[in-house]
Amino acid sequence: MAKYDFRLLACAAALGLVAPAVQATQVSATMSVNATVVGACVISTVPLNFPVYNGSAEVTALTTLSVTCSNGQTYRVFSPTTPRRMVGPGGALLDYGLFTNVGRTTALPFDATGTLRTGNGFTQNIDLFGSIPANQTVAAGSYSQTVTIVVDF
Repeated sequence: MAKYDFRLLACAAALGLVAPAVQATQVSATMSVNATVVGACVISTVPLNFPVYNGSAEVTALTTLSVTCSNGQTYRVFSPTTPRRMVGPGGALLDYGLFTNVGRTTALPFDATGTLRTGNGFTQNIDLFGSIPANQTVAAGSYSQTVTIVVDF
C-alpha cells in the first residue's frame, strides 16, 4: 500500500504548484460561404497553311482550334469573316472555304448557328479543314487573309 505525504501535497497546493481543475466553455456559430461561378471560354488558334496551289487541283489543309470552357458551359464556334477570300499580288483574290468536317461538306458558320458543344473545363481541340477549289486563275505570289474565330457562349 502506498503512503502519501499529505503535508507535501498541501504545501504544493498552497504555493499554487497544483492547478485547480478548469472547466472549458465553448460557444459556436454558423456562417454562410457563397460563391458565384461564371461560365468562361478561352480560344487559341494555329495558322492554316495551305500547300502550293497551281490551279489545276483542289488543295486542302488542316488546323486545330483549342477551346477551353468551364465545365458544363455550352458554346458554338464560328467565323464572321466574309468573304473567305485571300488577297495576293496586285489585289488578286483567291477563294477558299473553311469546314468543320474532313469531307469538307459542313462549312464553318458565319454566325452562331453552328454545332452546340459543351465545355468540360479542359482544352477541347476542334479540327478545322480548309479547301482552295481548283480552276482559279490567279497571279503567282503569296496570298493571305486574317480570319476572326469566335466562341459564342
